[in-house]
Amino acid sequence: MTTIPPFLRNFSLEDKTVILTGGTGGIGLGLCQALAESGADVVSLQLPTEPTEIKDVIEKAGKKCTIYHSKLQGIGYRAHRRPASNRKIINFASISSFQGNIENVAYAASKGAVLNMTRGMSNEWAPHGINVNAVAPGYTKSRMTEKVYSNAAFNEKLFKGIPAKRWGEAKYLASACVYLASPASDYVTGHCLVVDGGILGGPPIVHRDEA
Repeated sequence: MTTIPPFLRNFSLEDKTVILTGGTGGIGLGLCQALAESGADVVSLQLPTEPTEIKDVIEKAGKKCTIYHSKLQGIGYRAHRRPASNRKIINFASISSFQGNIENVAYAASKGAVLNMTRGMSNEWAPHGINVNAVAPGYTKSRMTEKVYSNAAFNEKLFKGIPAKRWGEAKYLASACVYLASPASDYVTGHCLVVDGGILGGPPIVHRDEA
């Protein structure tokens, strides 16, 4: 049996339970798998009409999955230890939380609200041992974006604004969530972890030598 070095145990979710919404497909299902493989049991809040594939995925990772049917359509991942000592809430924001969109104002407005909600919740709950953070994905491969990320002409234009010159994947978001749910982030709260291949920190449209 491989022994996990003491420091790396800070990233383990062993003996934790994750309560989540949005884990029944696509990126969400990939996140659930990563959380389970990191040691967490999973409680999925989902609509009665949503698939139950998540149960097979979690149990294959050797963890327990409990499904509760609910009309709640939230945006957060909450992880807590048994017995509870430090709790984590992870909301899903977007790079649109930081910049306006074209022809998608409502989405930009809602994601901007998620960012400030995260900050406000952190201010109120950090004194009680509850960490509230957010993950902000950039352009990420998923079932919803399949037609777009396979479009070469679109990608040629898109990659001009992405320093990494490629699409993100669910595993990168999963890594961010595992970190924010683990003891390694116990002193991180009110933060938005951007996973965007460098879009928000990328070069300006007009370079100095072109101005």
